[in-house]
Amino acid sequence: MSRCSKKVVGVTGAGSGIGRATSIRFATEDAPVVTVDVDQGIIEEIYHLINEVGEKAHGVVANVGVSP
Repeated sequence: MSRCSKKVVGVTGAGSGIGRATSIRFATEDAPVVTVDVDQGIIEEIYHLINEVGEKAHGVVANVGVSP
């Protein structure tokens, strides 16, 4: 059992750079990952990338930098 197997991780800016690397890393630690980014295409790409290796990912399109 991995140290992250009973945790759910949310990563904003998951489409590129540190956010993308963090999403993938947590997925390899058996943590379900909620990926958040403003770009639908990027979210779908990272979602499929994580789920191809059998991990659990959920994608959310949102801009967390803008308040309602």
